[in-house]
Amino acid sequence: MADISKAGTQTYMVEGSYDPSKMTLSEFIELFEKESTEKAGRQNTNWGNSLRKNPVLKEYLNQPAIKIFENKESSKRESGNLLKDVQDAVKSDSGKSGIQSKIRSIKKYL
Repeated sequence: MADISKAGTQTYMVEGSYDPSKMTLSEFIELFEKESTEKAGRQNTNWGNSLRKNPVLKEYLNQPAIKIFENKESSKRESGNLLKDVQDAVKSDSGKSGIQSKIRSIKKYL
């Protein structure tokens, strides 16, 4: 099951089955959006847009979802830490905290 956290509401649990070693990151994001919107009536149809548009994550969208957490030191960027680079690519403070929250939600169930 997967977790979508939304401030002020209870965590939504995705009911669909998935295999994060086979499902791409893009497919995994779509699963979050679809389940929480259709089954829980939340306004999450664009939940993953900031993840999809992140320049660091773009190269991972067509790879297994679990890959972004397998080796945090595998980033090609200066810091050497993929998840830090994802956050650093976001310009605003609110955007940084939003992307952190979404990555934590994904990580809980990978």
